[in-house]
Amino acid sequence: FRPFTIRQAMTDVEAEGLSFTPIETGKEDEALALKLQESLPCWVDRKPFGFAAAAASYRCGAWAAHRNGTFVGYVIASLEKTSISELAAIPMQDLGVPLTAGLIPILTLVSVEIIISFLCLKSRRLRRMMNGCAAIIIRGGKLDRVKMAQLRITTDEVLEALRQNNIASIADVKYGVLEPNGQLSYVLRPDAQPVTAGMLNLSPSDSGVPLIVISDGKPVMGNLNALNLSLSDLEKRVKKANIPRVSDVFIMTLDDCGNQFVQKKEA
Repeated sequence: FRPFTIRQAMTDVEAEGLSFTPIETGKEDEALALKLQESLPCWVDRKPFGFAAAAASYRCGAWAAHRNGTFVGYVIASLEKTSISELAAIPMQDLGVPLTAGLIPILTLVSVEIIISFLCLKSRRLRRMMNGCAAIIIRGGKLDRVKMAQLRITTDEVLEALRQNNIASIADVKYGVLEPNGQLSYVLRPDAQPVTAGMLNLSPSDSGVPLIVISDGKPVMGNLNALNLSLSDLEKRVKKANIPRVSDVFIMTLDDCGNQFVQKKEA
């Protein structure tokens, strides 16, 4: 952006045939205000600062989302929603406030989050103090009333969490653990556990993570390279699925075990 001052903005307004009311300079305070406005950049100059502040706010939100439910995540999310946006808005609205008055606090908040994260990574005691630790609230199919009272958790909330995990009865749970992020982890009793292929002495085919190799008729080269496939290999797979061209495929997924899904474009 080209640096614009208030005086230059007035000149541009006159060039467009518009009118404005200049500030009178008869009094000392008004003259000082006019001089200050002429020396400061106009709001157009401060757009890059707003963009940078928004990027910092978004990044802090990503960090907070990564620590969802923890104390640090709550603090950073609160700062991201209120403090950073307000600090970025003040210098853009008030020309009398220097840009550093908003930039320095934002950098300070981001630096504090990075420092706290690093210290939590190195210190188990600090990590437990800041993020908390898991708590067992179900033992042997029974609720721990003392622990629930300490955590201020109601029986309705526990039953809701169990229903969300497709568990009908508390008696089916051997251990229920409330994680620091607020999620409920559980270990079912042996007679309540779902049947697996190993219990039935079966050997199902292996499967991997499906990657999109064709999206809307266009090959995704990054995923093809990850699967060590070439375009010719992809075309052979498409023709084997009775589709003449790659461009006729709406979506195709493939994993490292050879399992694929192909959907043809609708006419």
